Amino acid sequence: MKILILAILLAGANARRTRQLGEIIPTEVEQSAHNENVHSATDMSFSYGSATGDGDQWFRMKLDEVYCITKVIRWEYNGDPLTTWTCSESGCTCAGFQCNIYRLSISTRGTLPDDSPPADDCMYGDTAQIDSHRGVTLREITIHGKREPCLPGEYLDDEGVCQECTGRMSVRGQYLWSTGGDVSFCNVCWLGYGERMIDGHCGGARERLPGEIVPVAAEVSAISPNNCDEATCGPALAIDLWKDTASVVVWDTDGDYTSWIRLRLDRVHCIKEIIWFWNYGTVRMNYTCPEEDTQCTCSTPTGSYCDHFTLTISTTGAEDTSLAAPGTEDSQDTLGDPNCGDTIQFNNNQQGGYFYLHEIAVVGRGGDEEGSNPVFEFETTEVQCTRRRKCEVKFRVTKEDGKIGTKSVRFCKLVDGQPINCSKVSYKKKTKMYTKKIKKAKDTHSGEYVAVVVQDGGQDVVSDPVTVVVN
Repeated sequence: MKILILAILLAGANARRTRQLGEIIPTEVEQSAHNENVHSATDMSFSYGSATGDGDQWFRMKLDEVYCITKVIRWEYNGDPLTTWTCSESGCTCAGFQCNIYRLSISTRGTLPDDSPPADDCMYGDTAQIDSHRGVTLREITIHGKREPCLPGEYLDDEGVCQECTGRMSVRGQYLWSTGGDVSFCNVCWLGYGERMIDGHCGGARERLPGEIVPVAAEVSAISPNNCDEATCGPALAIDLWKDTASVVVWDTDGDYTSWIRLRLDRVHCIKEIIWFWNYGTVRMNYTCPEEDTQCTCSTPTGSYCDHFTLTISTTGAEDTSLAAPGTEDSQDTLGDPNCGDTIQFNNNQQGGYFYLHEIAVVGRGGDEEGSNPVFEFETTEVQCTRRRKCEVKFRVTKEDGKIGTKSVRFCKLVDGQPINCSKVSYKKKTKMYTKKIKKAKDTHSGEYVAVVVQDGGQDVVSDPVTVVVN
């Protein structure tokens, strides 16, 4: 005699699962039989599940719009993945338990936008269905897709929605911040900043120094494994201008047990000064690099931090200086200067030691002549964007008496007259056009923006604002 299971009860347990990063919440679930218990498969609890009974049956999840689905996971009662389907443009492959019995299909009821990016590692759809010839039994099932990351100052709540940290909680006058992305929490500002949270960060951002060189990349020996990842403790946080973020650097257990940070520059530069900052924006160490054939010297307001680190300036790229303008600081006569290079590295002298680096600034010597300033030309002074659709801001940057390094151009939001949240832009040689792409426009993208060119030996040059309107 066959026994029909209408609901699955895990005896003695009342375990709830946590929302997964990138998880998409279905707007509707249904199954071929016994629909009264279908919601138990998506209620975030391992205590109950759904079952259709034996025979040819199906279970279906519908989404609010078309997503690029990366995977679907069927969960075991103890919280372990039981069956995982990983999706790409060609279909979804199954790994785990009962792959020969359960079949997943992704389909689309709605319309896919024409400007949707290629689906190399995901499959577009708004409906996921599991079929089986022996019935469908699910404890919990989740569907995952590519979603636009949260902005700085936001966190991902239990429903998979980005929420602002502001006002979520306040502890003894402290305030909250986040780095955005897929973080599911807000950090508390440390006491002593003197300023409240600005743009999602404690104390706001430090100002770029005159002649400061913006590194194109930062690398570290290893990131601390203690509640850390690239978003919360990664090397990029040491050069993001925010006072309250920090790279937490530890030793590489696979190497020589030393900890280090390395900054990559866009080309060979001659260095005038390197400054380490504390989280309050005050100076921790200052390296002064003379033009004579001598090494940089370190000074510190307090403590003996200079003894803890060794500075190395080197050239790892091509030394033919084909990117350098003749007669400038980067021409051939600088190659023998020990303080000129395209790579800056600090090694911790304590074996097995770790360190925090909140901010680091690299200042170049600059040329003898500043030359003309860049000229900005936007396609339009007001860019109209459609909500949830891709949007682009295009502009040109020209200079009469010199070239502009494409990596020195940034696109920033203008808040209270200051450029913040600056990001890279793409460049096409054929059209000589820079493009800032907004993958999926939303209301928070509305506002004024500026293009910024980072110049050696002088202040950043900022364009007139362009307005982005999201409808």
